[in-house]
Amino acid sequence: MNSELCLWLAESCVCSGPRTKPKELEEIGIHARTIEQDLQTDSGNGNGSTYKIKQLFNKHGYNLAILRGHVKGIRDAFDPKAVLQLIPLGVGEVRIQGLESGLYLAMNSKGNMYAEPDETNEATIFLESSSGGYYLNYLSKKYAHLGWYVGITKEGRAKNGKKTFYPWGQKAIQFVSRKAYDEPHPLRQIKNRHGQTLAIMNNGEVRGVAEEAPANKNAVLEFIPTEPPGAYRIRGIQANLYLAMDAKGKLYGESDRTEGSTIFAEHTQSKGQYYVYLSAKFAHHGWHVGLTKAGKPKRGKRTAYGQKAIQFIRKPILPVPLNSPTGTPSNGLFDNQGQPVGGEDLAFIDDEEIEEEQGPGAFMLSKGPTQVRTIT
Repeated sequence: MNSELCLWLAESCVCSGPRTKPKELEEIGIHARTIEQDLQTDSGNGNGSTYKIKQLFNKHGYNLAILRGHVKGIRDAFDPKAVLQLIPLGVGEVRIQGLESGLYLAMNSKGNMYAEPDETNEATIFLESSSGGYYLNYLSKKYAHLGWYVGITKEGRAKNGKKTFYPWGQKAIQFVSRKAYDEPHPLRQIKNRHGQTLAIMNNGEVRGVAEEAPANKNAVLEFIPTEPPGAYRIRGIQANLYLAMDAKGKLYGESDRTEGSTIFAEHTQSKGQYYVYLSAKFAHHGWHVGLTKAGKPKRGKRTAYGQKAIQFIRKPILPVPLNSPTGTPSNGLFDNQGQPVGGEDLAFIDDEEIEEEQGPGAFMLSKGPTQVRTIT
């Protein structure tokens, strides 16, 4: 094993060490899973219902990426375009899907790899095997009699299956799996300057609510990083729907995460006091996420820079410190080291109250104990 690969394994292998885990949602009455929790599930039941989400990194130093139109290798670690879902179909059989593109890895009769939209196509099935104890190989089931494997060349191009049969053991076809994301996805609620907290309801409706999370479970949102840098897909945990904007500028809950309408770029306004969310699909129109004073979703075409409707404060969920004697602080308060100061299981940092008392930007500059407000 070369030194470069050894270094990579030490730093970013799936089993390299403990990771920060999201708060168990059951503790706040939400019987659902975050995407991050699904990433930690790495075992299939053989019927395709359990997914393995990871990146596949070969000995040439490339992550396999399935884009719209072609397949290639990407150098950058944790690039969203190289996040894959490995769907178990049977003993040793998998289907490989690009999480961003929604397309499936496939191989044609000429040995070329391509992105296939039809999951029922036999060309999308690969036989997974291991070699050398460390590496995984993916043999095309349809062309297994020819010995055609998935491979990425040292230039980062998809390797033709005809060139993977000999010599055996070439670096292009040997992969190791790695974790898909560098950090767990944050769970947050966002509240605008009208006092409305954004919620994605089970029926797909998006609206503002006065009741904050966790009392209103539909207001707990998972922020999933995507492309371009600084953009997110915003998922309602309870509804299992993604915030989206249609061609008329209307906000709604979308079940298909690969839709371009589910991507929003996060920016700051008023010297970093507030966050705004610009639709990536309709960025040329300047359409933002917004909630009116009455809590109704504001049409994108009616949003403009500086409006209170589009300016949000993020309120992250604070986990209960594990070293608390009972696992729960007596009054739901934590200091800036995460230690209980004195019970509720959950509290939110109240950025707005701190700014009102100490002035704009005080939340970011405060060096004393973190001020929190218990949610009852």
